[in-house]
Amino acid sequence: MPKAGFNPKVLVDQLHFPYKAKNITFVTQNNFYMNREILINRTISNISLLPDWRLKEISDYVDFLLKTHEEKKITEGIMKLTSESKSFDFLNEEEDIYDESDLIENFK
Repeated sequence: MPKAGFNPKVLVDQLHFPYKAKNITFVTQNNFYMNREILINRTISNISLLPDWRLKEISDYVDFLLKTHEEKKITEGIMKLTSESKSFDFLNEEEDIYDESDLIENFK
């Protein structure tokens, strides 16, 4: 439920001029997607105002962001697969060969 005095135009103005925004509250998930579309449209319109030499920089930066996002997802997937895998279960069943009594010096 929106807060008392909630004005969607103010929210849109804050998204369009982020330097004025103090706290932006997304009230519902539908509102979140609407705001995402506003941000995308605003970004596209701002990019269209830039000179051509800046477009290459923006394209390279977006490629970099996408690559790092993909790499993070792949790493998370590999971590999940290995943590759920039973490949290393033999290590849990192996008896301890050494214990603290085998140490020559104890460091604390």
